[in-house]
Amino acid sequence: MEKPGVTEWGDKPGFDIRLEAVGGTNCRRAYRVKAVPDLFGVWIIETNFGRIGTAGRTITVSADTMVAARRLVQHAMRRRASAPKRIGVAYVVKSLIDPLAWTSEAQRHGDTLTPIIASRD
Repeated sequence: MEKPGVTEWGDKPGFDIRLEAVGGTNCRRAYRVKAVPDLFGVWIIETNFGRIGTAGRTITVSADTMVAARRLVQHAMRRRASAPKRIGVAYVVKSLIDPLAWTSEAQRHGDTLTPIIASRD
């Protein structure tokens, strides 16, 4: 059972969102972003993307501060929000762990990803 504010990384606060875009002709995409601080306080942002059901590709970057990590995550989410213009189908939020409130209230309760990611920098 998952506790509020606790991610798969134990009691460290983190961010984890899993998105899927399905539609059109042969469009089945998955996208996941995870952000968590390591033992030294450096934030690790892991992005995994590819076709649904495959291992996909993983890119890992680090950020010195939580503010920098939040900016990287928000940039990725803004790009996913523009998917209808680029690929013709919107991403749908399948799961979200956001104890630090990096996304807006409307984002958390909507079905599709909207470009209203909160900017608290």
